Amino acid sequence: MFEAYVASGAPAQLQVLPPFGVEGHAEVAVGPVELWWPSVGSFLSGLHLPTSMMVELPALASIPNPLNAACTMYFNYYVVAHRSQSVGMEC
Repeated sequence: MFEAYVASGAPAQLQVLPPFGVEGHAEVAVGPVELWWPSVGSFLSGLHLPTSMMVELPALASIPNPLNAACTMYFNYYVVAHRSQSVGMEC
């Protein structure tokens, strides 16, 4: 996939991050910011894109009810990730 993305002319940088849980695809969404932000922040800075808070985020939404167990788990991941990211991600 990476080769196809680059072949189309898109800017890309492949970063192999440390293992995260059993499903690494969720690392950026719910993983600790310390694991992924250095790579992402560096890439975005190289593209002259913002890497710091541009606007205040709205307050966390309350958990919708009812949710099944899987949705509840992912909502809880969202809450934890939001809290860790709201501390600040300055490069």
